[in-house]
Amino acid sequence: MAIGAADPVLVPEIMHALRADIRNCPEPMVLKEAGHFVQEWGEPVAKAALKAFGLS
Repeated sequence: MAIGAADPVLVPEIMHALRADIRNCPEPMVLKEAGHFVQEWGEPVAKAALKAFGLS
């Protein structure tokens, strides 16, 4: 899970509550400057995902 800390719609508190409902969800990656559209931060998100899966 990637969280945009500057998201005015789904603020980090909402995303952490959602995470609690997802079984075995690891700690989220919080992108301090990212907003609602975290996918716009594609490279850091993709690199972190690859690292999490042991592919980098």
